[in-house]
Parts: sequence; structure tokens; C-alpha cells
Amino acid sequence: MKKLLMISAMLLVGALSVSAQTYYYKYLYTVDKQSGVKKNPGNGSSGKYFTFSNNKANCYESEKDGTLYAPKYYGGYNPTTNSIIDRIAVYNYTKTLNGMHIYQQTKVETGGYNFIPKHTWGGTGTYTFSGDFSRLNIGGAGNNVEVYERSTPQEEQNTPTQLY
Repeated sequence: MKKLLMISAMLLVGALSVSAQTYYYKYLYTVDKQSGVKKNPGNGSSGKYFTFSNNKANCYESEKDGTLYAPKYYGGYNPTTNSIIDRIAVYNYTKTLNGMHIYQQTKVETGGYNFIPKHTWGGTGTYTFSGDFSRLNIGGAGNNVEVYERSTPQEEQNTPTQLY
């Protein structure tokens, strides 16, 4: 009985540990949707981490460890917009179309604290992944689409593979 309980516990821990997957996507370029012109990222180009949760039902920009990416003013007061930031940009899987997986940004309500009125934002952003999740286009209501490709982070590429 103890062995069965121990095996069940190990399987549960294993299942929970693979419930979220984090991948690094290297930024390639930006495309203007109206003209089709590609904009070169320049030497300062970088990438982002994206985490899939709930069996790829949700996706969000994250840190390397899978925690939600949040610039320093998230969760606090943003003096630029005179509002309290409590938003989480989570994208939900909506459909697969022409072999592409489409995720739509969740609408989020912010504010509603004392003197700050409620504000609903989001719902216009889209993550479009290729069928094998190797390419990513990030677009929204604007004219630009950012193009990314799944890759290995630069710091891991420079890690030696052997000792001398």
C-alpha cells in the first residue's frame, strides 16, 4: 500500500512539473502590415521568454523561470498614466487556422481604487504561432507585427560543452 501511495505521489509531482513550458523566442524583425516592409532590428535585437500553461491553453510573456514578465511599475502606481497597474497580459488559445495556433489577449479591468476609475484594456493583441510553435508573430490593432523564432538564449549558446 505504501509503495502504491509513493508511486502515485511521484506521478502527481511529475505531472505538475510539466504543466507549464517556457521557451525563448529570438526577435527577428518587424513588418508593417500595410506596406509589407520589414524593419531591421539592428544590433540591439534580443528575444523574449514565453510560457505556455494549462496544456497550451494559455500563453504569456515571462521571465526565464516562467514567472510573469512585469516591468518595474507593474503591481504599483504608474505616474505616466496616473493609474494603478494590476494587469496580467495572458493570451488564451482561440483556434487553429491554416495550421497556425492563434491566441487572443484577455480583456483585463484595472483601477477602481479610491480616486482611480476602472478601465478595461486588452483584447486586441494576438499571438500567432506556427503549427510546430517554432515561429511567432505578435500583432494587435496597430500596423506592426513583430516576428520571432524559437531559439536558444545567447547566454546558453556561449556555455562551453566540455572542459579542457
